[in-house]
Amino acid sequence: MPSRSGNGPIGVLAGRHPLGGLTPKPDWWIHPKTSCPVTRLIRTWPYHSFQLDDLHTSYRQPLHLVSSPQDTARVKPLTRNLVIASVITTIAAVSWFGLVQHRRQIVCQQRGAALVRQIKSIEHDANEQLKIGTKNTDVARFFAAHGMTFAVAGSEASGELSTSGCAPFGCGTDSAVIGVRVKLDSAGSVAREPQVNSIYTNCL
Repeated sequence: MPSRSGNGPIGVLAGRHPLGGLTPKPDWWIHPKTSCPVTRLIRTWPYHSFQLDDLHTSYRQPLHLVSSPQDTARVKPLTRNLVIASVITTIAAVSWFGLVQHRRQIVCQQRGAALVRQIKSIEHDANEQLKIGTKNTDVARFFAAHGMTFAVAGSEASGELSTSGCAPFGCGTDSAVIGVRVKLDSAGSVAREPQVNSIYTNCL
């Protein structure tokens, strides 16, 4: 039977530390002759206690002390890729927004040019068809041919056409109205040259 005075585990059971000196017996110490399996674990309790303390200490180490240079090398390319992706996404979004605004501006300018042509066409037809002396029936026919409303109030006939163009800054929409007014005599015939006006309806 091995002696209990050596430096091995049995020596520890006898109350002697492996590195020399006596080790105080804990309250839960069991006699070495006990055959219970727990006794074998208790016989080596100084070693297990040392290992558990080391494990507990290693988990409490700061993350920057545990991380290796390889981990840092992996993080740098990932961060660089994220920055590049973010820059590309921002440039694409700005380019797309600029393209959309450019197309809207082109469409707006086209509507504005069409409105100018429409106004000039109505002015030309009014001067040709609403000459002084034109009968009331011909005046009503002029407004109907151009899709305008027609109303007679006193000695004046007028009509309006709702359309759209390219409103300037400060207008909520591109809605516009073209109006025609003409003075009538007592017989209902044209007494003066017609007036053609246009205005954007939703502006400050």
